[in-house]
Amino acid sequence: MKIQKIFYVSDNTALTAKTLGKSLLSQFENIYFMEYLRPFINTQKKVLQLCDEINILAKQDEQSPIIFVSTVNHKILDILHEKFSNVIDILSPFVAHLELIINKKSSKRAGLAYKMNNIKEYDERIMAIDFTLDTDDGLKTNNYDNADIVLLGVSRCGKTPTALYLALNLGLKVANYPFTAEDLPDFTLNIEQKKNHHKLFGLLISPERLASIRKERRAVGSYSDIECIKKELQALKDLFIREKIPFVDTTNRSVEEIATFIVSKKNIKAKILR
Repeated sequence: MKIQKIFYVSDNTALTAKTLGKSLLSQFENIYFMEYLRPFINTQKKVLQLCDEINILAKQDEQSPIIFVSTVNHKILDILHEKFSNVIDILSPFVAHLELIINKKSSKRAGLAYKMNNIKEYDERIMAIDFTLDTDDGLKTNNYDNADIVLLGVSRCGKTPTALYLALNLGLKVANYPFTAEDLPDFTLNIEQKKNHHKLFGLLISPERLASIRKERRAVGSYSDIECIKKELQALKDLFIREKIPFVDTTNRSVEEIATFIVSKKNIKAKILR
């Protein structure tokens, strides 16, 4: 498999460069992208040090890394363009076009994409994260009345990452509850889950994928045994069908895709914009 090194560079967090860069790179299969995040490259000294680092890697690999740059500092951009050919400026082409459409010059200030400009949204995000952590993995089920979503699934099917993504990015209060082998032969809803049935959403996963994930955590015993896992997942699917709980298969979906599917299916509005 081909290996390609990638740098995400910015005069601020570099998250914009990383987000767009990863989206573009996802279109190229059978390549392993080795990624380097380089935020706060906001002085000539820092950008020259970065150039030295990139040059060393380029000589080692006999191949230049690809550099995704998100910066409003033209001096930094000019230095990178002067020294490297594989530089992708992800802001300038769009900003220039938008200036023409809006008929106004942009502010040229770094970090505005992640500026805390709405205190209410910030508070919503923090409260959602606190709630999601407090109700993680079956904790405080008596708080489900305050939840926006309650995720149901077996261990290691993606409940906690999905819950935290929804809390952090959309400001949603998301509880999650694990069904375990001890609950077999049948899984049933508890009182709090029945009371909040309209908030429930299920996560399924293929037995093979779940076995692979669990073996990394605990390689021996029934926890990672494929036959035991099949019984758990069948009981879980039976529960979802019996109780008419919507569900999604997480096997080949990213956390972002799972979260988007849930919000769309439940027709829930985000409390924050990002």
